[in-house]
Amino acid sequence: MKDWIAKKIILTFILIVIVFTLFLTVPWTLIHAGAWFMPRPSMPEITRGEFPFRIEYKINGEKFIIEDVFIAEFDGFAWDAGQGRHRLWKGWVEGTGEFRVLIPVDEMRRLEIVVGRPETYMNDRSIITHGAPFPQFIMITYDYNQNISGRNLSVENLYEQHGVKIINYEFSEPIVNSFR
Repeated sequence: MKDWIAKKIILTFILIVIVFTLFLTVPWTLIHAGAWFMPRPSMPEITRGEFPFRIEYKINGEKFIIEDVFIAEFDGFAWDAGQGRHRLWKGWVEGTGEFRVLIPVDEMRRLEIVVGRPETYMNDRSIITHGAPFPQFIMITYDYNQNISGRNLSVENLYEQHGVKIINYEFSEPIVNSFR
Protein backbone atom coordinates (compact mmCIF):
# COMPACT_ATOMS: atom_id res chain seq x y z
CA MET A 1 0.00 0.00 0.00
CA LYS A 2 2.80 2.42 0.91
CA ASP A 3 4.67 1.62 -2.32
CA TRP A 4 1.55 2.36 -4.34
CA ILE A 5 1.12 5.78 -2.62
CA ALA A 6 4.82 6.62 -3.13
CA LYS A 7 4.59 5.67 -6.82
CA LYS A 8 1.45 7.76 -7.19
CA ILE A 9 3.15 10.82 -5.61
CA ILE A 10 6.23 10.41 -7.83
CA LEU A 11 4.11 9.99 -10.99
CA THR A 12 2.01 13.03 -10.05
CA PHE A 13 5.16 15.10 -9.49
CA ILE A 14 6.64 13.98 -12.84
CA LEU A 15 3.36 14.77 -14.59
CA ILE A 16 3.26 18.27 -13.02
CA VAL A 17 6.85 18.92 -14.11
CA ILE A 18 6.10 17.80 -17.68
CA VAL A 19 2.92 19.91 -17.92
CA PHE A 20 4.70 22.95 -16.45
CA THR A 21 7.65 22.52 -18.85
CA LEU A 22 5.34 22.22 -21.84
CA PHE A 23 3.34 25.23 -20.66
CA LEU A 24 6.53 27.33 -20.64
CA THR A 25 8.28 26.01 -23.74
CA VAL A 26 5.57 25.33 -26.33
CA PRO A 27 4.60 28.99 -26.96
CA TRP A 28 8.23 30.05 -27.46
CA THR A 29 8.92 27.04 -29.64
CA LEU A 30 5.95 27.93 -31.84
CA ILE A 31 7.09 31.55 -32.10
CA HIS A 32 10.60 30.56 -33.16
CA ALA A 33 9.28 27.89 -35.53
CA GLY A 34 7.09 30.55 -37.14
CA ALA A 35 10.16 32.74 -37.65
CA TRP A 36 11.73 30.09 -39.87
CA PHE A 37 8.76 30.19 -42.21
CA MET A 38 8.42 33.97 -42.41
CA PRO A 39 9.60 35.42 -45.72
CA ARG A 40 12.84 37.37 -45.58
CA PRO A 41 12.39 41.07 -46.36
CA SER A 42 13.72 42.24 -49.69
CA MET A 43 17.14 43.86 -50.05
CA PRO A 44 17.31 47.65 -50.32
CA GLU A 45 18.48 48.93 -53.67
CA ILE A 46 20.52 51.66 -51.97
CA THR A 47 22.38 50.37 -48.91
CA ARG A 48 24.26 53.49 -47.81
CA GLY A 49 23.39 57.15 -47.74
CA GLU A 50 25.00 60.38 -46.53
CA PHE A 51 22.74 63.17 -45.31
CA PRO A 52 24.28 66.59 -44.59
CA PHE A 53 22.76 68.72 -41.87
CA ARG A 54 23.37 72.15 -40.39
CA ILE A 55 22.37 73.51 -36.98
CA GLU A 56 22.79 77.13 -35.87
CA TYR A 57 22.31 77.91 -32.20
CA LYS A 58 23.16 80.45 -29.51
CA ILE A 59 24.25 79.82 -25.94
CA ASN A 60 24.75 82.87 -23.69
CA GLY A 61 24.64 85.14 -26.74
CA GLU A 62 27.47 83.30 -28.52
CA LYS A 63 26.56 81.84 -31.92
CA PHE A 64 27.66 78.35 -32.97
CA ILE A 65 27.24 76.36 -36.18
CA ILE A 66 27.40 72.61 -36.61
CA GLU A 67 27.74 71.24 -40.11
CA ASP A 68 28.09 67.49 -40.35
CA VAL A 69 26.83 64.40 -42.15
CA PHE A 70 24.53 61.67 -40.89
CA ILE A 71 25.46 58.31 -42.41
CA ALA A 72 22.88 55.53 -42.74
CA GLU A 73 23.93 52.02 -43.71
CA PHE A 74 22.17 48.69 -44.24
CA ASP A 75 23.28 46.19 -41.60
CA GLY A 76 21.59 42.92 -42.59
CA PHE A 77 18.46 41.24 -41.34
CA ALA A 78 17.15 40.36 -37.88
CA TRP A 79 14.15 38.80 -36.22
CA ASP A 80 12.28 39.67 -33.06
CA ALA A 81 8.87 38.82 -31.65
CA GLY A 82 7.55 42.36 -32.15
CA GLN A 83 8.43 42.90 -35.82
CA GLY A 84 9.23 39.45 -37.15
CA ARG A 85 11.96 39.42 -39.79
CA HIS A 86 13.09 42.90 -40.70
CA ARG A 87 15.93 44.92 -42.17
CA LEU A 88 18.55 46.35 -39.81
CA TRP A 89 20.05 49.79 -40.28
CA LYS A 90 22.83 51.55 -38.46
CA GLY A 91 23.39 55.27 -38.40
CA TRP A 92 25.90 57.72 -37.02
CA VAL A 93 27.03 61.30 -37.29
CA GLU A 94 30.32 61.38 -39.19
CA GLY A 95 31.99 63.87 -36.84
CA THR A 96 31.06 62.10 -33.60
CA GLY A 97 30.71 58.44 -34.53
CA GLU A 98 27.42 58.38 -32.59
CA PHE A 99 23.78 58.76 -33.61
CA ARG A 100 23.63 62.16 -31.92
CA VAL A 101 25.44 65.44 -31.40
CA LEU A 102 26.25 66.50 -27.82
CA ILE A 103 26.60 70.22 -27.10
CA PRO A 104 27.89 71.31 -23.69
CA VAL A 105 25.70 74.10 -22.27
CA ASP A 106 27.45 74.39 -18.90
CA GLU A 107 29.07 72.03 -16.39
CA MET A 108 25.67 70.58 -15.37
CA ARG A 109 23.85 70.44 -18.71
CA ARG A 110 24.37 69.07 -22.20
CA LEU A 111 22.10 69.37 -25.18
CA GLU A 112 21.69 66.13 -27.11
CA ILE A 113 20.47 66.52 -30.68
CA VAL A 114 19.23 63.29 -32.24
CA VAL A 115 19.56 63.89 -35.95
CA GLY A 116 17.35 61.04 -37.14
CA ARG A 117 16.90 57.34 -37.61
CA PRO A 118 18.70 55.55 -40.43
CA GLU A 119 15.57 53.69 -41.57
CA THR A 120 13.77 57.03 -41.92
CA TYR A 121 16.53 58.53 -44.07
CA MET A 122 16.73 55.35 -46.17
CA ASN A 123 12.93 55.42 -46.68
CA ASP A 124 12.33 51.98 -45.14
CA ARG A 125 8.68 52.18 -44.14
CA SER A 126 8.49 48.52 -43.17
CA ILE A 127 10.15 49.14 -39.81
CA ILE A 128 8.04 50.10 -36.83
CA THR A 129 9.46 53.28 -35.33
CA HIS A 130 8.43 55.00 -32.15
CA GLY A 131 9.08 58.42 -30.76
CA ALA A 132 8.96 62.03 -31.74
CA PRO A 133 9.80 63.37 -35.19
CA PHE A 134 13.35 64.50 -35.85
CA PRO A 135 15.33 66.36 -34.90
CA GLN A 136 14.91 65.73 -31.20
CA PHE A 137 16.36 68.19 -28.72
CA ILE A 138 17.02 66.52 -25.37
CA MET A 139 18.44 68.45 -22.42
CA ILE A 140 20.63 66.17 -20.32
CA THR A 141 21.03 67.41 -16.75
CA TYR A 142 23.56 66.14 -14.21
CA ASP A 143 23.30 66.76 -10.48
CA TYR A 144 26.05 66.74 -7.87
CA ASN A 145 25.40 63.05 -7.10
CA GLN A 146 26.09 62.15 -10.76
CA ASN A 147 22.42 61.40 -11.41
CA ILE A 148 21.39 62.01 -15.00
CA SER A 149 18.01 63.07 -16.33
CA GLY A 150 16.89 63.96 -19.82
CA ARG A 151 13.87 65.79 -21.24
CA ASN A 152 12.76 66.02 -24.83
CA LEU A 153 12.05 69.71 -25.50
CA SER A 154 10.62 71.80 -28.29
CA VAL A 155 12.74 74.59 -29.75
CA GLU A 156 10.65 77.14 -27.84
CA ASN A 157 10.94 75.34 -24.48
CA LEU A 158 14.66 74.84 -25.02
CA TYR A 159 15.07 78.62 -25.17
CA GLU A 160 12.57 79.49 -22.43
CA GLN A 161 13.79 76.93 -19.90
CA HIS A 162 17.51 76.66 -20.69
CA GLY A 163 18.51 79.75 -22.68
CA VAL A 164 19.62 77.71 -25.71
CA LYS A 165 18.26 79.31 -28.87
CA ILE A 166 18.07 77.18 -32.01
CA ILE A 167 18.35 79.77 -34.76
CA ASN A 168 18.02 77.43 -37.72
CA TYR A 169 18.32 73.77 -38.56
CA GLU A 170 18.44 72.14 -41.97
CA PHE A 171 18.32 68.39 -42.49
CA SER A 172 18.44 66.38 -45.68
CA GLU A 173 15.30 64.75 -46.97
CA PRO A 174 15.06 60.93 -47.04
CA ILE A 175 16.14 59.26 -50.25
CA VAL A 176 13.83 57.47 -52.64
CA ASN A 177 14.75 53.82 -52.11
CA SER A 178 13.25 50.63 -53.45
CA PHE A 179 13.43 47.12 -52.09
CA ARG A 180 13.84 44.13 -54.38
